[in-house]
Amino acid sequence: SNSININSPNCNCPDIDEPVGVDGSYCVGEVIPALTASVGGGLQINWYDGCNGTLLLANSESFTPSTAGTYVIQSYDPVTDCYSECVEVVMTESPLPNITCTQTSTVSTPNGNDGVGGVNIISGMEPFEIIWMGSVNGSQSGVSLGQYQINNLESGNYQVTVIDANGCSVSCGFTIDNVVCDIFEAVVSNVLCDDNGTSSDPSDDTFTFELIVNGTNVSTDGYQITSPFIFFGNYGQIVTLGPLNISDGDILIELEDIDYQDCNINIQVEVPSTCSNDCELVANIIDISDCDDGGTGNTEDDDTFDVTIYVSGQNTGSTYSVIIGGDTYGPFNYNENVVIDNLPADNSMIQLNIMDVNDTSCSTMLSVSLAPCSSCNQSVDAGENMIITCDNDSVQLKGSASEPGGTFVWVTPDNVTIQGQNPNVDIPGWYYLEVTFEDQCVAIDSVLVDVDSSVPVADAGPDLVINCLINEVTLGGTNTSVGDDYEYIWRDQSGNIISTDLHPTVSEGGIYTLEVINITNNCTSPLSTVIVDSNTDLPSVVIYASPDNVIDCVVGLVTLSTDEIPNVDYTWVYQNVQLNQNEITVEEGGIVQLIAIDTLTGCQNQNQIEIIELIEYPIITIEAPEPIDCQLSTITIDAGASQTGSTITYQWYDSNNNPIPNANGLTLDVNQEGTYYLESIDSNNGCTNIDTVIVENIISYPSIDAGDETTIDCNDNEATLNASIIGVTDSNSSWYDAFGNIVGNVNEIVVESPGVYYLSVTNNENHCMSQDSVVVLPADYPQFVYDYEHEGCGSTPEGLISITSISGGTEPYQSALNNGTLTAQMLYSGLQGGVYSIVVVDANGCSSEEQVTLQEGVPFELSIDGIDKIDLGDKTLLSAIVGVPESQIDTAFWSPLDSLDCFDINCLSAEVGPSFSTQYSLTVIDIYGCEAIAFINIFVDRNILITAPNIFSPNGDGVNDYFGIYVDKPELIDVYDLYIFDRWGALVYNESLVDVNNRYNGWDGKFKGRNVEQGVYTFMVKFKIRGGQEEVFTGDITVMR
Repeated sequence: SNSININSPNCNCPDIDEPVGVDGSYCVGEVIPALTASVGGGLQINWYDGCNGTLLLANSESFTPSTAGTYVIQSYDPVTDCYSECVEVVMTESPLPNITCTQTSTVSTPNGNDGVGGVNIISGMEPFEIIWMGSVNGSQSGVSLGQYQINNLESGNYQVTVIDANGCSVSCGFTIDNVVCDIFEAVVSNVLCDDNGTSSDPSDDTFTFELIVNGTNVSTDGYQITSPFIFFGNYGQIVTLGPLNISDGDILIELEDIDYQDCNINIQVEVPSTCSNDCELVANIIDISDCDDGGTGNTEDDDTFDVTIYVSGQNTGSTYSVIIGGDTYGPFNYNENVVIDNLPADNSMIQLNIMDVNDTSCSTMLSVSLAPCSSCNQSVDAGENMIITCDNDSVQLKGSASEPGGTFVWVTPDNVTIQGQNPNVDIPGWYYLEVTFEDQCVAIDSVLVDVDSSVPVADAGPDLVINCLINEVTLGGTNTSVGDDYEYIWRDQSGNIISTDLHPTVSEGGIYTLEVINITNNCTSPLSTVIVDSNTDLPSVVIYASPDNVIDCVVGLVTLSTDEIPNVDYTWVYQNVQLNQNEITVEEGGIVQLIAIDTLTGCQNQNQIEIIELIEYPIITIEAPEPIDCQLSTITIDAGASQTGSTITYQWYDSNNNPIPNANGLTLDVNQEGTYYLESIDSNNGCTNIDTVIVENIISYPSIDAGDETTIDCNDNEATLNASIIGVTDSNSSWYDAFGNIVGNVNEIVVESPGVYYLSVTNNENHCMSQDSVVVLPADYPQFVYDYEHEGCGSTPEGLISITSISGGTEPYQSALNNGTLTAQMLYSGLQGGVYSIVVVDANGCSSEEQVTLQEGVPFELSIDGIDKIDLGDKTLLSAIVGVPESQIDTAFWSPLDSLDCFDINCLSAEVGPSFSTQYSLTVIDIYGCEAIAFINIFVDRNILITAPNIFSPNGDGVNDYFGIYVDKPELIDVYDLYIFDRWGALVYNESLVDVNNRYNGWDGKFKGRNVEQGVYTFMVKFKIRGGQEEVFTGDITVMR
């Protein structure tokens, strides 16, 4: 038989404190935060998906859900094994606001600041905060759905961020385009030359030219020339500029818009040819200097000479230049002797091209040539031949030269160099004297030093060699004196006597000397020397292995080589094969021997090297990875079972065989499907192994449809939603409302509230989730728009409520005021202040109701306080005195707005500075619709005193030398032009932008640089007082000297 144990429940549980949970929320697209809860008394907190539902997390004060919804927490006492009551904690997903950005208008002028941009808040949780970011920053709080704009914007990019009541934010942007000023045309024409009345002198020729400038989006104030002179002009008008000096060359005009300095253009104006007579040059050679050899007689390369020329001419400039080859000399003054130095003296014909500096077409040419002058004529004398005797075993050489200052060098018979003019020598033979003079010339002579017949002859013989084939040699030549009367002394290089034989034998290398003595007359021979070269050195057998003596997976061949030494034969012995060459290639490991034989000395040497063979591939083992799905977006490829070691490195590669940065371990995290490669390299031998692994991607989202838009039924106040799921056999479905609350876990649900409902379907095979939404519209109740006016300020009630439009529902419509009888009436007038209820009912009985509050109207007084008389250029402050609190003011506006600045948000104080007498009005409307208006007249005194002297004396004495214009208020007036005419009406002076009130500037009584005649002249001044039209002031001026 079978038996089971049933434990009875604990019916003695005390009351357990409920935990305190904190609801959470997040915005769409954000990471879901954790829910938190707290409880005291050593109790634990457990999290469930519902009361008595599945345990999600035990003994934790926080829990991070995977979706929005309602979760349950309970306190648990592990001592009594008792639980508290269920407490709900809600996680809400808030949708993002829906906004669009717009550019309402661009700036109207270049670099202006009157652009307008805006944002349209379409949906979201009210109220909102708008943050504007760009060249103008700001924010607006507490706004509702609708369109908002920001004014006075410069060109550029702007970003708008909208934050709703849930703290969810979204951004968009707009661009305010700039208007670009463009000076597209500046045409120079009618360039004319003026010889200034000197037809034979082109240096004072001047020119004038006409200019017309056009552009788009340019200033109405015109343009200005800033270089090389100052000029102000109007667009589209032809102006004549000049005169300018032709001798100054072409000019570059820099022109810019007066108001927009970055709108500019440069114009190159080419000067015309001079209109005076042609230039003519006359050039002569005055003198040619002697040749200068440059202090060297042995070369002609530095021989030079100078030439003196004299240049004159007619109709020339002030200076000229001389061009020789590519070098330019000058400029030089005309009619002066000019020296051109350091010309090459090489018999070549040198062309001197002479050119006027101002007129390059005015030129002439001279030719000059001179032969070189370097030579060597010195001589040397080595003296008379000399004889060494028994009495004089040395002689003094006597050298001399044809001129002092030379360097004396002697070369002995044994090719030894001796410095000095008169050295002592004791070796017979020919001596050669070479003298180098200060000009680097060299002269040579020779002299013979002979030996007297009474002096014995010592012949040490030819130089000899000791090597590995010859280990000893016999010294002595055939010319040595022989006989019983001679004694022979051989010494080594240390002076030690080694033998007294005529032909001794030696086995060591060195320098040996022979001295022969005639024992009859005791006469000694000059010393004779022989060199015995000892060459028993072993030949070099250095072995070079390239790149090294190791053959591995990287290096398959080793090249062995040795030094290439003349007269040495090399033999390589490798795998019992002899190779007679300096370099061999080895492909396998083993011992390689090198034998070297010197073919001259017979000396032999040998060496050997071991070639090490090191080839072994590292082992790679990779586990099969899991596929990538919607839950595992990143998987780990594990090759941990592969061979490791201090010399082994790893590198992962992607599907395109590109190395993956920083991927050199035995694991690799990937988030893309494809074939991956793992390369293992053993740096000890260079061996490389590669293995592959394939990562699959099984992400496939369910195809779902939450259905078409539907409407709450007006009778039963509910709507049915039905989910359509295609191609998925194992899935979970969930329905959510707009606040993230779960409203159903089956395909078909019934809802009673309008709004947006979200369907979420998860494929359990790959954890992929698809979402769709459906809009449930409220029952088609009639919606109406109304307008209203408050009671007003008159004695008769003027309040009204008007239903302006009705949408939705089913016609015909009826309305009622304050629960009155339903009628077709849509306008209710003659209403007093108070609260009114207005209802609209359609043919199906569906209704909508609104409450309207009409305010009572109370008239108020308004006046303006301020100074009503000012001088032109001054300002005065106007202040409104209003009979209602500022909090009840709805609108306040001034008129006109010209020369008016407001200082507070309702513009109740304003500073005005009109150019003309003006009446200002202020209109104030309170929040109840009552309106008041006030006026004030501001008188502007525009009187400005303009004066000019009627006589002046431009005689240069520093007193009353200039005629100018004087005004008492220069800051309020612009004097544009001053014209002076003679009695025949001819213009003798014109000044633009007149510098007023300056007694040291103005007309100096001259015309074209010459003093005008004494007499009466007429002046005309064009000026404009601020804000007014251009005016003219004329008069007479008498010139006296």
